[in-house]
Amino acid sequence: TNVGQVFLERASKARNDKEELSKITFRIYKKLLIIGIIGMSVITFWGDSIFSFVFGNQWIEAGKYAQFMSLWLIFVFASSPISSVFLVLEKQGEFFIWNISMLFVRVGIIIIGALIQFPPIETILYFSVASLIFRFAQSLRVLKLSGIKYSAGILQTLKCIGIIYIPH
Repeated sequence: TNVGQVFLERASKARNDKEELSKITFRIYKKLLIIGIIGMSVITFWGDSIFSFVFGNQWIEAGKYAQFMSLWLIFVFASSPISSVFLVLEKQGEFFIWNISMLFVRVGIIIIGALIQFPPIETILYFSVASLIFRFAQSLRVLKLSGIKYSAGILQTLKCIGIIYIPH
């Protein structure tokens, strides 16, 4: 994405300036998280109704899938550009482990869902929750690598999604 390319360029320049790297990484994460939440909240809360209205009643279940997936996709939107911190700090091996782990968990959920014969919507729910957890954890790791404490990343994320309010 364009945001990712601009971030990569800025992060590469700030590679040896931990304070600048943490500042630009945290700033872009917060902005993208807020934009993602605002953009996806419509689908998160009314996906089934929107799909039904736009595509017909036979699309209600697809709208429910979109609702579950939207929570995970918010974190994909916020974390994808900042994940280039792994490259900037030459942590490609760690990034590879994150991605392989996520792949195995996702494939495992699909296989288990098929073997146990979960309804498709339940499998999508588990897949989405696991993906959300991985993306959130990966975001926290990227923030940590750039110089942001885990607690600050967690609190800022919670603040952005409105679960808690922390005064400045």
